[in-house]
Amino acid sequence: MISTKLCSLLEIDFPIINAPMTGSAGAALASAVTRTGAFGMIGATLEPEPTWLNEQIQAVREKTDLPFGVGFISSAPGITKSVQTALDAKVSAVGCSFIDPTSFISQAKEAGVKSIAQVQTLNDAKRAVAAGADIIVAQGSEAGGHTSYMGTLSFVRSVVKIAGDTPVVAAGGIADGPGLAAVLMLGAEGVWMGTRFVASIEWAGAEWAKGQVVIADADATILTKVYDLLTEAPFPPSVGDRVIANTFPDTWQGENPR
Repeated sequence: MISTKLCSLLEIDFPIINAPMTGSAGAALASAVTRTGAFGMIGATLEPEPTWLNEQIQAVREKTDLPFGVGFISSAPGITKSVQTALDAKVSAVGCSFIDPTSFISQAKEAGVKSIAQVQTLNDAKRAVAAGADIIVAQGSEAGGHTSYMGTLSFVRSVVKIAGDTPVVAAGGIADGPGLAAVLMLGAEGVWMGTRFVASIEWAGAEWAKGQVVIADADATILTKVYDLLTEAPFPPSVGDRVIANTFPDTWQGENPR
């Protein structure tokens, strides 16, 4: 069994965290991951009312008394109530992403809840360290969905150097034991996996999307900003979106779809 600083901090047996994919990482996935000895996370929705999140937290606690957390797309407006719901529920950790994490980390500390800051640039990592994040997730460009433009291996190693004693967790293109071993050699204390868990019974997203992920290979994806430009999504310029290639981004790549 591999035991790292992350395992001690989160009181888990394996240095694995499921990414809190928005709305699709619910109680079923978080509790299943937690019960295996890893760290399960719920991905909060962007709804202003925390009804769904509260239900998911309670559902996890009906299945297990082991530690779990909640993650947020923190750049989205209207999540204040959901963040407070997670803190009031005293989940083991809360995660933020795509923002300056300073105020989020401070709020978590005041509530006595561990903070996880997902970062996509070295400046983000420096701010997370300065703010006192308990865990930093270094997300490289191989990750599915919204992610960095920097490659996972070089980015993880750079963040490890910045983080000092703060545990760094690697994210982006990691789906198996050799991937975990590789990032541990770079100084990471564990892995954060999203796409790998899409191919699970417990993932609550659309079945057609799950099917596409299962049949896709490494050549099937592209990194684009087309969808964010079209929908005016609340993500910073330093973040792209890794998706399975199709005719839509092929048509609009290099153009402004608005």
